[in-house]
Amino acid sequence: MAETAGGRLKFWLLEAMHDLGGAAPRKRVHDRIRARFSAEFSPEDQLPRKGRTYEAAWQNNVDSLYDRLKKQGLMVQSRQGGPWCLSEAAAREPRPAVPVEEHDLLKNFEPKSVSSRFICGDSFRIACGESGRPRRQDCSFRV
Repeated sequence: MAETAGGRLKFWLLEAMHDLGGAAPRKRVHDRIRARFSAEFSPEDQLPRKGRTYEAAWQNNVDSLYDRLKKQGLMVQSRQGGPWCLSEAAAREPRPAVPVEEHDLLKNFEPKSVSSRFICGDSFRIACGESGRPRRQDCSFRV
């Protein structure tokens, strides 16, 4: 397994920032992420970063993400050692949805049988109208 990155890491950071009221020192942000998400850390996340034996890889990755989010306008520039702060725009946005990695979608799926019990017939169609929203035109299931 690799180090956590991308959407999952961003979710952890933004969730921690929302939990902490939108502003907190770096150490408190790290502590909050650890408290909420340590069960999701991969073994590689917990390894020390080369040259930074006091810091796990996930902490270094969160710090790098914080810098990228400042450039994107989701975090506010802070002075060295100052608190990390969500931007006004990020603080007003709804909390992010939990990202689901593609390989996790069916990881706990265990079919009990291969019968046609849950097979959807050809008559189940979803079509998008002018609004771009899916609408169910006809749905009938074979049992």
